[in-house]
Amino acid sequence: MTDQAPLDIGAMVAPLIAALPHGTWPRLLAMLERVAGDRYRQWASEAPAHADVFLACAAREDSVADRVAAVWHVPESAIEQMTAMLPGATAAYAGMFAGRSLRAQLELQAAAELQGEAAWQAIADGVTDADTVSELHTCAALERESAEALQSVIAAIR
Repeated sequence: MTDQAPLDIGAMVAPLIAALPHGTWPRLLAMLERVAGDRYRQWASEAPAHADVFLACAAREDSVADRVAAVWHVPESAIEQMTAMLPGATAAYAGMFAGRSLRAQLELQAAAELQGEAAWQAIADGVTDADTVSELHTCAALERESAEALQSVIAAIR
């Protein structure tokens, strides 16, 4: 694959979400945030000039995952189902970056962060618990912050 337009992360996870019990899928998104955190840590080792930005993004991904796990409770059976899905989802996510330049990978990830922001906002819109809404809005803001941080790196490597 060469540098192409960013792919739709939502389309990648839609089949996984459809396979989950109703109302549990935000926890899968939280698990995928950790996968993205690992990707950021990989970029930090591959592009040390921007490691501070990548590591800050990784920390935000972990924070989103922690926040969602704290407020979005699901049965253990759903967690087990999601955990079983992770290897395939992780491979599909990694495959989206294969053959792309670092700049194109970062553009893809920045778009994914904005999709994440929109997803957490949409989830918050359907929740009535004020604490959960607040955490989800914080998650959305963290996603936006990572997208903006990536844009700064993209601009620096032009």
